[in-house]
Amino acid sequence: MQEKLLIEKLNRTDKDRDGNELVNKLGKPYTRLGVYANGKWYSGFSDDWNSAWVIGDTIEVTTEKTTGRDGKTYYNLIAPESKKAQSIGMQEQLDRIEAKIDKILGA
Repeated sequence: MQEKLLIEKLNRTDKDRDGNELVNKLGKPYTRLGVYANGKWYSGFSDDWNSAWVIGDTIEVTTEKTTGRDGKTYYNLIAPESKKAQSIGMQEQLDRIEAKIDKILGA
């Protein structure tokens, strides 16, 4: 759902509650983003499309309401389609480069 949000609070962190670095399933580090607006927290991943956001900004974003395994309701920030397409395109390029390097190295 497309929403306009006035950022009341903003949190970016690359650590979990125990102080450990956040990493995805592939072991790549990432930064978690939390935006408080309209009386609820929205979460997502910090990236170049949202890096300039500051408290007081009004943003227009796609959000998604989900229910976690714990039964709680969560609100997610969804990256713009152009960003997703860019990420997919970049990953395809990286895969091709990796294949070429493997071929050169004989792996």
